[in-house]
Amino acid sequence: MSVEIACPQCKGILKAPPGMAGKKARCKRCQHAFRIPGGDANSEMDSTGDSENLSVIADAPFAFDQPPMPPAPPVAKKSESKPVPKSEPKTEPVADDNPFAIPTAGPIEAEPAPEPKSKSKYKTKPDKAESSAKNSSRSQSYRTKVPSQAGGGRGRTIKLLLAALLCAGGGAGGFYAFMEYQKSQSSQPAVANAPPTDSAPAPDPSKPVEEKAKAAVDAKPAPVAGQSAPDRRPNPNAPRGGPKVSGGMKLPPFADKPKAYEKPTATISLDHDVMAVRQVMVGGSEGPVVLVMRRTFDGLGGKGMKDTIDRYALNTLRRIDQTEVPADAVMAYPRISDVGPGGDRFAFEHPAGKLTVVQLGTKTVIVDGLDLAGEMIGKDKAAHPGIASIHFLTDEKIIIVTKAGVVESWDLVGKKKVGSSESFPGATNLVERQSLAFHRDRDPNKSLVFAYGGGAIYSAVPGGKPQLALSVPHGPMECLALAVDGGGNRLAVAYRASEPGKHVRFLHARIGDPKPGSDQPLDAEVGVPRSAEWTRPETFSIFTDKGQGLSWDADTNQLIAGFRTPTPTIVAADGAKHWCLLPDAKDAKKAVLVNVTLPPEDYSPSLTGDKWKAMALTITADGTAK
Repeated sequence: MSVEIACPQCKGILKAPPGMAGKKARCKRCQHAFRIPGGDANSEMDSTGDSENLSVIADAPFAFDQPPMPPAPPVAKKSESKPVPKSEPKTEPVADDNPFAIPTAGPIEAEPAPEPKSKSKYKTKPDKAESSAKNSSRSQSYRTKVPSQAGGGRGRTIKLLLAALLCAGGGAGGFYAFMEYQKSQSSQPAVANAPPTDSAPAPDPSKPVEEKAKAAVDAKPAPVAGQSAPDRRPNPNAPRGGPKVSGGMKLPPFADKPKAYEKPTATISLDHDVMAVRQVMVGGSEGPVVLVMRRTFDGLGGKGMKDTIDRYALNTLRRIDQTEVPADAVMAYPRISDVGPGGDRFAFEHPAGKLTVVQLGTKTVIVDGLDLAGEMIGKDKAAHPGIASIHFLTDEKIIIVTKAGVVESWDLVGKKKVGSSESFPGATNLVERQSLAFHRDRDPNKSLVFAYGGGAIYSAVPGGKPQLALSVPHGPMECLALAVDGGGNRLAVAYRASEPGKHVRFLHARIGDPKPGSDQPLDAEVGVPRSAEWTRPETFSIFTDKGQGLSWDADTNQLIAGFRTPTPTIVAADGAKHWCLLPDAKDAKKAVLVNVTLPPEDYSPSLTGDKWKAMALTITADGTAK
C-alpha cells in the first residue's frame, strides 16, 4: 500500500510505494532530495517509488543547503534580497491559482524535456544547478504558480525577446533625440541675446578665390549700436512692403463725443430695422427715386424666394409703392440691377445669367428671364461668362456688360441683342463699382463703360472698340474701387499695388493723361476700399469695409474730411450727397436713410484757394458731427 508524505521544501504531497521508509527520494516538483522518514537510516540500498511524483537516487549524505537545481519559480518582481535562512521554514500553500503571478526569468534548461538518448532524465549541469538553487531560495516566497513543463520555457523566451526589442527601440529613440538636440544647439547663435546684424559670414577658406572675393563684395557692414541698418532699397522714401504701409495716409482722429456740425439734407423713415435692408439704390434721371430692397420670403426648399422693393420719391421723401420680385439663393447682394430713367422700371438678373425687367408698382413683367446666350449654340452657349452689370440707356434699350468684359446692347421691345463690342483687354470676372463703372450720357450712344484689366483702365461705347483710358502704376494686382465723374472726364481708382511690397493706394486722373493727378498710399487702419463716388466735378469719396471713408479734392490734392458711421452701413450716392442707412435714434425697431453732403456745404478751397484743415466727421441720424 502506497504512503503519502509531504515534501519538506515545497510541502507538496507525494505518493511513495510501500517499503520506501528510510530511503532517499527526490521531489520531482522542486527537485529537493530528502529521506523518507522511518525504516533503517543506514540502509545501503534505496528503492524507486512507482508514483509519478516521486523519484529515488543513490545513497548520499543528506544536506538541505545544497539542493539540486529546481525549476525557475514565478516571482512578482526582481528581488535582490538575501537567501532565506535555513532556520525559517517555508509556509506557502501547496498551490496558488493567482492569475496575476509573474514567472521568474530563470534558465530555460530548468525543466528540460527528457532526452531519448540520456541515461538519466534528471541529469543536469552542476553550475546551473547551483544557480537555480540560489534563485529558488530568493524567490520561493513569491512562488504562486508552478509553470507547466509544456510551454513554460517557450513563454519565457518570448518575454525575453520582447524585452530585448524594447531595449533596442528605446536606445535607438534616445540616440535620435540626442542627435536632434545636437543639431538644434549647433543652429543657435553662439552669443545669447546678441542683436541681429546684416553682416555676411566670413568666406569659407575651402572655396575658390573668386568666391571669396564675391563674398567680400556682397558683405553688408554691421549697423552701429543705436543706429538702424542703412536702407538699400532703390527708393528709400517709398513705403516698405507688407499688408500695412508705413507712412500711408491716415484719417484725422475722431472725437469721442462729436458735436453736431451739419444737419441732414433729407431723412427718410423706414418701417423696418436696419438688418432687414439688403440694398439701397438711387436712380431715375427723369424722376429721381430711392429704392430700398429687403428679403420678405425665404421660400421653401430654396425655391420661391421673394424680395420686396419700397420705392420712395426724392421730392416728397414718401413711399410711392411696393413691388415684389423673385429671388433665389444663388444671387448675392447687392443684386446686379438698375433703375430706368423714368424711375418706374427695374431690370435685374434672374435667374442666373438671364435678364428680367418689371414695371414698378404693378405686376407687369416686361421681360421674363431673357436668355442672354440664346443666340449661341453648342459649347459656346454653355460657356457664357455671366452678367457683371446692367444699365438702362433708355426705357426700351439696355446694355449688359459680361464678366469677360463684353458690352452687349439689347432691345427690350424686340427682346434681342442689337450690338456687341470687343472684350476689354485682360478683363476677368468684373464686378460693378469695383472693377467696372458706367457713365450715362444724355446721348445714349455716347455713354461709356470703364473696366479694369491687365493693369490699366479701358473705356468703350456700346458696340465700340475698347480704348486705353489710364495705365495704373506701382504694379497693380487688383482694382478695389472705380468711379467716373458726371462729365465722363475723370477717374477715381483704389487698387492693391505690389511695388514696393503689397499695399493699397488710390489715385485720380483725367482720362487720356499719361500720369495720374495724384497717387497716394492708404494706411491699413483706414480699411480696404469697397466703392468710390464723385460728389462734385473736383471731389470724390472712397468708402471702406470698416464703415469709414475719406473725401478728397482732386484740384488741390488734399484731404477734405474723414468720415465714419457708428457701424458699417449701406451707402448710396446721389450726386454730391450720400444716402446712409442708420438705426432710428427714436425707435430701435426702425431705420432711417440720412442724406448728408460730402464734402461739407461750407467747403470752397477749390474755388477760393483758402487753406483748409482736414476734419473728422461722424455720420449720425441727426446729420454730421465733428
